[in-house]
Amino acid sequence: MTTPFSRDDFPEPTKRALGARVNHRCSNPDCRAPTSGPQVDPSKAVNLGVAAHITAAAPGGPRYDPSLAPEQRADITNGIWLCQTCAKLVDNDPARFTADTIREWKSTAERAADVLVGKTAWKRDEGRQIVDKWVSLAYTDGMAPSTLRSSHFHDHPGHEDSDPHVAAALPYRVRRRCARSTTQSSAEPPAQTGTTS
Repeated sequence: MTTPFSRDDFPEPTKRALGARVNHRCSNPDCRAPTSGPQVDPSKAVNLGVAAHITAAAPGGPRYDPSLAPEQRADITNGIWLCQTCAKLVDNDPARFTADTIREWKSTAERAADVLVGKTAWKRDEGRQIVDKWVSLAYTDGMAPSTLRSSHFHDHPGHEDSDPHVAAALPYRVRRRCARSTTQSSAEPPAQTGTTS
């Protein structure tokens, strides 16, 4: 008789912390759906969020890492907050959604949440407008990152080119596109300027 493997599940405080650290929004950068809200009963709330494991809680699960100890599998560093749909998605396609990809989602979502902590409504709106313009330029004009940053900070003086708050709020796919654009630009050979005889 085969004994089933035990799961290294997160304790309840860890689950609550994972959700709170991203403002109870899905950490998938292409989703970002809110995962909590009110029930009709005024004393209760709806929760659609999942404290998902980055590497599986038991052998045979998606992205299982045998090198981790049980306490490491159940540690908050091995967790990410997702909506139920995205939690199912990443576990159904682990070859596409690798542990490194999911860790980047988590880091980006936590930085984006950190930007908004303690900000008044007008400051949050100002931040969204800055990011919206940056994203719009990236999609519609196909600018190189240097041009994109130059245009953005010219229109919004006081925001430094290396501002991590603005960068953290950019969607994952836009930052990846900018990174690819930078790599391609640096790989292009210099233009020939010689004269002909």
